[in-house]
Amino acid sequence: MNDGFSRLWVALPSDVDAEELLEKLGRGVPGVSTVAMKNMDGSSRGFGFITLPSDVHSAAIAAAYNGTKWKGVRIQCALARPDYLERLRREKEARADEEAERTRKKRSAAAAFFENLQLQAQGESNPILRIRKNIKEVYGQA
Repeated sequence: MNDGFSRLWVALPSDVDAEELLEKLGRGVPGVSTVAMKNMDGSSRGFGFITLPSDVHSAAIAAAYNGTKWKGVRIQCALARPDYLERLRREKEARADEEAERTRKKRSAAAAFFENLQLQAQGESNPILRIRKNIKEVYGQA
């Protein structure tokens, strides 16, 4: 789940920082945050991310700014892949859901097995015979 937020990946001119990115792309949108990626030496890596409060804002900003020129460079703007930690959280949730489903199926199979054992102990091992017996008890015939 993305908790209502979405991220855009933006190819930037090399001299743009997070504040300029926020000023250019996040203008007028509340709850926006930006990151301009930098190398270890502090130089720009040429891209950044903008986190927006909704997918609607993301789609509108991506459509409006993708391919436009900024500081002499044509910028690219597209939906970003999920954050690594967010992706790990989603995968963990999916595994937990799968495990819960497997456990539910195992418990259901075990319950059916023990019900069948009980029927066998009562001499009703064949379900069809059990149904016939119930019909005979209710309607007096089989």
